[in-house]
Amino acid sequence: MKHFLRTFIIVAAVHIAFSPCLAALISFKAEQLEENIIRETLSFVLDEPTTYTVSDYTVVNQVVVEFPGNVASIGELRLEAMNSALVERISSYRGNIIIHLRHVPVEISDTFDQDPFMIQVTLEGDKRRITQVQDNMRQLRRSLAGELELEFSTKTPVAGISGHTPLVTGLTPEELLQLELRSSALSMIDPYREDRGLRELNTPDAMALRRGLENINSGQYLDALDDLLYIIRQHPQSPFVEEATFLLGDCYRNISQEPPGLQYRDAIAVYEKAMELYPNSRYIPKAMFGIAQSYENLNNRSTAKYYYEMIAELPTINEYIGPALLSASRLELEMNDPEAAIQAVERLLDYDEDHWRMEAYQRLTSLHHMEGDYQESARFFTRLQEEYPEFGTYEPELLLEAARSYYRTGQLRESAHNLQKIINVYPAYDDAAAAYLKLATIHFDVGNLDLSQMYISELTGQFSQSEDAARGQLLQARILKELDLCDDALGMYSLVEFGSYGRTLEQPILKGKVRGEICLGNFDIAESLARQFLSRFGLSDKADVVQSLQHEARYRRARQKYEENDIQESYDLLRSYIQEQIQLPDDEENYQRIIDLAERNYYLLGEIQLEESSTAALEHFREFLNRYPDGDFSEDVQRHIRDLEYRLTHEEIEALQFQQAIERAQSAVEEFDSGYRSSDFRDLQVYTLFKQGEFLFNNGNYDEGSVYFDRIFHDFDDTPYAEQARDFLIRAGRGNVFEAYSSSDYVAAVDQFNIYSDYLVHSHEDYFESGKMASQSYTRLGFYDRGMEHIDEMEKNLPAAYSDRLEDLRALNYWGLQDYQRLIGVLGPRLASGEPMMPEAYRVLAQSYSRENQTDEAIDTYLSAADALAENDPQNSRHMRFDAAQLLQNSGREDEAREQYEQLVGEYELNPSLDPVVVDAYYELVEMARRSESHQRVVELCQQVLDLIGNDHDQTLHFLDRKARAYQGQGDIARAIPVYERIVEQDPDGPFGLRARQELQSYQWNERVRERLQ
Repeated sequence: MKHFLRTFIIVAAVHIAFSPCLAALISFKAEQLEENIIRETLSFVLDEPTTYTVSDYTVVNQVVVEFPGNVASIGELRLEAMNSALVERISSYRGNIIIHLRHVPVEISDTFDQDPFMIQVTLEGDKRRITQVQDNMRQLRRSLAGELELEFSTKTPVAGISGHTPLVTGLTPEELLQLELRSSALSMIDPYREDRGLRELNTPDAMALRRGLENINSGQYLDALDDLLYIIRQHPQSPFVEEATFLLGDCYRNISQEPPGLQYRDAIAVYEKAMELYPNSRYIPKAMFGIAQSYENLNNRSTAKYYYEMIAELPTINEYIGPALLSASRLELEMNDPEAAIQAVERLLDYDEDHWRMEAYQRLTSLHHMEGDYQESARFFTRLQEEYPEFGTYEPELLLEAARSYYRTGQLRESAHNLQKIINVYPAYDDAAAAYLKLATIHFDVGNLDLSQMYISELTGQFSQSEDAARGQLLQARILKELDLCDDALGMYSLVEFGSYGRTLEQPILKGKVRGEICLGNFDIAESLARQFLSRFGLSDKADVVQSLQHEARYRRARQKYEENDIQESYDLLRSYIQEQIQLPDDEENYQRIIDLAERNYYLLGEIQLEESSTAALEHFREFLNRYPDGDFSEDVQRHIRDLEYRLTHEEIEALQFQQAIERAQSAVEEFDSGYRSSDFRDLQVYTLFKQGEFLFNNGNYDEGSVYFDRIFHDFDDTPYAEQARDFLIRAGRGNVFEAYSSSDYVAAVDQFNIYSDYLVHSHEDYFESGKMASQSYTRLGFYDRGMEHIDEMEKNLPAAYSDRLEDLRALNYWGLQDYQRLIGVLGPRLASGEPMMPEAYRVLAQSYSRENQTDEAIDTYLSAADALAENDPQNSRHMRFDAAQLLQNSGREDEAREQYEQLVGEYELNPSLDPVVVDAYYELVEMARRSESHQRVVELCQQVLDLIGNDHDQTLHFLDRKARAYQGQGDIARAIPVYERIVEQDPDGPFGLRARQELQSYQWNERVRERLQ
């Protein structure tokens, strides 16, 4: 390719200062190649080889030359447009060389990177495109110059280009940032704007507009106002009237008036009037932006925010959308609505303009970091890097925020990369110490203790008096603890504690000392320090961590006691955790160790209680399952619980606590329906019901007892207890019928038979005996027909062997019907044939003979019954014999009657309960002997009966009286007197006693008379 050299410029002795000590010279040349291609080359000649990188940031019209490990410093070098079509100026910023480009299409290459002593940056552009863009940009700058206000603390003079002229210092970093933002905004080309060539004319209106714009840019708003009003008033047909009208708002907004705020209201009025006059103007976004700024100056944030947001709602894309949405976001943040602030910025991502998107990503990174949404913060910064990989220079504040977000989301490599960039690129950054500390922390977290200590050393060396340096020492203490240098770690904590930041860092110091004491095995001291922390900083975000350390210390103490076999002490140390069920922080290992040891201790304590109290052990083991349902000992505990429930049920039965036992057994059956002891509990349930029923039966409470036996009989008929329950129910039925019948409650007797008939029928004899009493109850009640029906029902349920006895019952019913002849006709032949009959049948047969005046037959019936019943029913036998003796005595056959009485008392053997008929028989014998004046026989009979009945019988006094009189009849006063004295002693005020006292007094009187006569 043929080269056409246009110009060559040498910038002699332009010095770049480096730290460490290094120097470089800059040279520049420009070339015009074929096909309208322009090439410009910047050469940096170094004193010695130095590593460098060239980064293409043409998206913001910059090329950045970085020197890792060196900090470059140069005053600003400007190149005139006639000499350079591509490069505008060269400056340094935070240790890097910045090549500022004009707003033209440029391609960049580093062509001599193989030469270690020279850096050459080559830029190429198409002259035709450059000319077109430059013309457009001249017009765009003039129109936007007043729109983005930049206030500098110092003005930047422009030095001549000379090797002997020192270059002045460039703008401050903050001013450079403002310029970069301005450049970003100016790079937006509005395709709808017309050519601005008219402004270059020397017509009065064009000249006035140029002066006005220059005055606005220089802050001379009053002069600018005159220029703009001149156009509007003197040249109303000028094409610049529309622009001048909108620019008036800028002037009014910046011209101070009294009272304060008036200037902003005037500006708003001017802007609104301009929009009214030119509703379709291209300057509408500019006016709305000015209105929003004015309302913001008036502290009317909501209205200002409304206008900022409306700019983004306009139908065409304009250069104010980005600044407007960013301003709206800022206002949302000031109004404490960070979510709305984030949404406002996110709207910028809907546009393709790179400078908007880049600014949005950066703002979103910061906003989400501020809100604690570190995941989103890291995500947006990652998107920024992915979408604009060529743009690697970010503010250190943003890098630090991104690094912290990456750290919080576990992206440690990305976090460390950003932190390293802060340290390398911005070593003088105010928060560089924080970057060192965070880097040391990251390496500590991943186990790179050596690297962590290296960064701590750098931190404490460069920023020894900073709080971050003190925090670095705390991290160093943690590293020492990890290396088991626990004493050294505690010493480091003490060093920080008594340093300048001891009070500020009291929380991490206390937390670290807790760790150190645990490391040394001083668990009680560690717990004390932890309690101190929690009492003072209970609401701290580190409270959970310290509580976890406290748990660890308690666990280790408890573990020591456990290994010493002091289970109770070990348990007591963990009791608060067991009883209160404290939920530990998310510390899986520590939590699990405590739970495991607590579970083991709690289980062993339960086993100890097994020997002491079954109830306490059961409660203990049930509480165990509440706390450790899936623990290692849960299966053993389940077996213990079942054994204890079984044991306690038996203990309650033995203690006659039947209701508790029934409830416990029922609950156990429901709870343990399968597995170990499940069948035992079903049997035990029946057993408890049976024992309750048995207890009630044994105490005569048949009705309540029957309830339990009835349940067994019907619900548990497949168990051995069902048959026993039936037997008890049979006993209950017969007993209840007998009790009611004996007390003449015949209705109840019938009812009880009907209630228990289903059970009684299983025992024929009990069924018959109970049915017999029910039949006789019908007879007593006069329901003879119902009585006969009842007997017929009984016959259906009884075997044929009971036919005769049922006939006896029917005969008893004939007695109730007073059908004596029929009764005799039925029972007489049976008696004659010697067939056994019921006692009642004998009696009603004898009574029927008496009613029919057949006394001899009645006597024979009684005596036959007495003989027939003598062996199996001696009591009824005696009654039959007594009734026969009575009939004999009444018939005047005293000798025969005496013989029967004598036989009755002679055959009687004393039973636990005295048979009254025996006493009656003695009574009759005594009276018969008394009437025959057989005094000695009376004495003998009375002595026999008195030996039989004792002193407490109601007939005792009668027989004593008869005995005394018999002695008196014999003339044996001496024997009569003690008997009378005994009567007086037992019945002092009764009739027997009074008579005995009279007899005794009579004996005494006679004795005194006898003594006087002698």
